[in-house]
Amino acid sequence: MKRLHDCGLWKCEWFRKLPSKQKLLLTYLWDNCDLTGVWEADFGLATFQIGEEGTPADIVALNEAMEETRIVRITAQKFWISDFVSFQYGRIGDQSKVHVSVFKRLVEHGLETQDCIPYASEEAFLRLSQALTKSRASPKDKRKDISKESEKVHEEGEDVPEVFRDPRKKFSVIRGLDISRPMFSLVVLLGVTAQNTDTVSFQLAIFPRTTSSLTME
Repeated sequence: MKRLHDCGLWKCEWFRKLPSKQKLLLTYLWDNCDLTGVWEADFGLATFQIGEEGTPADIVALNEAMEETRIVRITAQKFWISDFVSFQYGRIGDQSKVHVSVFKRLVEHGLETQDCIPYASEEAFLRLSQALTKSRASPKDKRKDISKESEKVHEEGEDVPEVFRDPRKKFSVIRGLDISRPMFSLVVLLGVTAQNTDTVSFQLAIFPRTTSSLTME
């Protein structure tokens, strides 16, 4: 993974005055945060990789050295580099797949507001929000849409067996087998399609040497 770095950082007086440990920690956070600048704190791993002990106090010291809070603690275990997104991506828009991915992650962290992130325009922010809401439609809503489409096809005269609408509404018991389980529901539908009768007989694989006559009630 490649990321942009500010080469001019080494010329900044505040950075030059930092102890080596804090210089390494700042670089470590930049390289190990996610695509939105959020780092899930693991000071043990950071200490191991830097070679010196890193603590939350070092992050406080970094903010004091920069004379502004650029590393924000958003939860007990998460820190956010507030200028990371703007530095890496510029203004976030809805025409870039990378920006869309960044926006989704920002929403997960609760950092998607226009106060936190620079957007190409207010319209771009609204389109990103609407697209994400639509993509997250609940499975229940999707099932409703599929059901409506099936009803539409049936009303238009297509030869769709009644059982395909919702077999669970009419047939709740099949000789003691619960058809609410997908496996049995599939078997019943196939049987009705082939036989088009109220009684279906098959050789069940789960019961070798036994032929079961299943009656819909």
